[in-house]
Order: sequence, then structure tokens, then C-alpha cells
Amino acid sequence: MDNSGLEHPRLLGAIFDDFNSEHRLMAFDRLAQGDDVATIVEDLDLTRSGVQHWITDWRDGNYLEEDSHDLTAYGRAVHDLLTEIDAKCGDLEEEAFAHRLRDTLAESDLSNDDVLRFTIREALKDSAVSRDDAEAIVDEVLDETETQE
Repeated sequence: MDNSGLEHPRLLGAIFDDFNSEHRLMAFDRLAQGDDVATIVEDLDLTRSGVQHWITDWRDGNYLEEDSHDLTAYGRAVHDLLTEIDAKCGDLEEEAFAHRLRDTLAESDLSNDDVLRFTIREALKDSAVSRDDAEAIVDEVLDETETQE
């Protein structure tokens, strides 16, 4: 490919199709951690038949061994990839939070202290960003704003 885009869209599309809900992702992650189906069904409040259907799909997709719930080498690689994506989602949440804060500052007549209090309160409601991270992001964005003035 010419580096103008994704090089493996078909493979990525297939992986995303196979793990197209948070329940599927959580169940697969729990299998990867060695949990049995009964525990997964109980902890995630799922039906056994639904999880069994996913297991069949994952075997067909070569994520799980045919005769067990163990991950294949491909399944482990995909699990590692999904774990990396999950970690990056935290970075995306923080970037989205900073973006909303920049927009709030640009469109608001509030003082920086008021924006700080409001923003941290919103971050705690959302819970996607921790209080410490929210405070650090607020400080960083306020510093950017002061530098631009």
C-alpha cells in the first residue's frame, strides 16, 4: 500500500465485527484471563447460550482452540491488540476532555477558576477522566490559554 491509509482494513473490519459489543469484548477478555463460562455468565449477567454462540464464532474465527476455551496464538495476538486499543481509549477520553475544555474557555465569560470548578465537576460526573487527570488537563489548557493571550 502507499501509506495513504490503513493497510489491513479487511482484517480490522473482521476483528471489529467479531468483537462488536462491550459484552463480547468483556467475555473474550475474561476467557483470555482463564475464567470459565459459568463465571463469565454470572459476573456479566449474560445468558449461557449467548456466550456459547460467541464461543462458536470465536472458534470459527480462529481465536479459540477447537476443543477448549483456550486462545490460539492468533487469539492471543488479537487480545493483545484489543488491550492496547483499550489503553489508548483512555488517551482519547483525555483528549476529548481537553477539547471540550478549550471550547468552553473560548465560548465562555466565566473566570478561569469557575471554568476549573465546572470542568472538574463535569469530569467526575463523566468518570471517563479521573479527578487528578482532569486537574492536570485543566492546568495545561489554562497555561496554553495564558500563553496565547
